[in-house]
Amino acid sequence: MRTAHPPVPPPLTVTSSSPSPWIRRYRPASEGRTPLVCLPPAGASASFFAALSRDAPAAVDPWAIALPGREARLGEPAMTTMAVLADAVAGELVDRLDGPAVLLGHSMGGSVAHEVARRLEARAAGSVLHLVVGGRGGPATQRALRPDGVPDDAALVYGLAAAGDTPRELLEDPDVLDLLLPPLRADYALLAAYVPDDAPRLTAGITAVVGRDDPTTTEAGVATWAAATDGPFDARTAPGGHLFLAERTDEVVAAIAAAVAGAADRA
Repeated sequence: MRTAHPPVPPPLTVTSSSPSPWIRRYRPASEGRTPLVCLPPAGASASFFAALSRDAPAAVDPWAIALPGREARLGEPAMTTMAVLADAVAGELVDRLDGPAVLLGHSMGGSVAHEVARRLEARAAGSVLHLVVGGRGGPATQRALRPDGVPDDAALVYGLAAAGDTPRELLEDPDVLDLLLPPLRADYALLAAYVPDDAPRLTAGITAVVGRDDPTTTEAGVATWAAATDGPFDARTAPGGHLFLAERTDEVVAAIAAAVAGAADRA
């Protein structure tokens, strides 16, 4: 773990109360607390973070990001390039926040959160308090797929089954697949074209968490997030598989609490 720490700005507050299609809250809004901006895994949206929102430390105000093309935004086209998605999320946050936030991303959402964090830091130094990534290897482990390498529907269903986080009876229900597959296709197209670069490194610290039984991500892979920050780094292991956060929130809640407490100690 690194011991060098950047200066910490004051807690972030909400500056706009107008409704946003991008932001969902699963507990009452808490002005003056540090926003926890949550980016979901491939194929998912804001509701993935409902349990975490309820369990999150009192010091944060969870904002679950609702992506186009799913749930309440089902009628909107999904975004299929990382730059467009990260620009849109960062732009929404810049319009609503006036200080630092904690960003959290799971699986694909980890990469999105990282790209959003880079954009926020480029606009204003100190705008990101910490980045927490779950179930995702660092940028050095990610390689773009050829466009013709994007999985077909059968392969997507097989991948969901292999990950072990989706009940098999749901994967055998055509109506469920009609809802699951379109956003999943879009997100895999996004990942197929995504090539992360090496610079700039974040000033904010990073905590990376991997499920002990995750078949897609390794402890060595999440450890490479250390190369993406000039701030403190911590790697943790949680019980569960790839989508461990859907079953247990305690390890990530502990990571968030540690990040916020550490920032307060350095202020």
